[in-house]
Amino acid sequence: MSNTFVTLVVPESFRGMAQAICSMVGGEYGEGMFTTGLGIDDRQPPTHYISSGLIGVGFYELLSSPQTLTNMLGGDFSIAEVTDLLNSSDISQEQPFDVIGRLGLRIV
Repeated sequence: MSNTFVTLVVPESFRGMAQAICSMVGGEYGEGMFTTGLGIDDRQPPTHYISSGLIGVGFYELLSSPQTLTNMLGGDFSIAEVTDLLNSSDISQEQPFDVIGRLGLRIV
């Protein structure tokens, strides 16, 4: 299986859903994602969560296709929910600290 590097940032409100989807699609490799909180300053609760590392190319490609990802999840989430998650997230192949800086966030 071929892998690619990805950095994913999701809003706090989508954290649980993102964790569930990563676990469902990535199996044991999708466990434990989105544990690092991000925010505008370190005196406030996290507004976003970040994960980065290698994922399968097939999983990465699913992140640009809400319908295909929804179908793969077998009805656990609606197309509207998956689309909202993907549209609200920052998905890139940039290094994590570059993404954090670009978004104006910091680790909290």
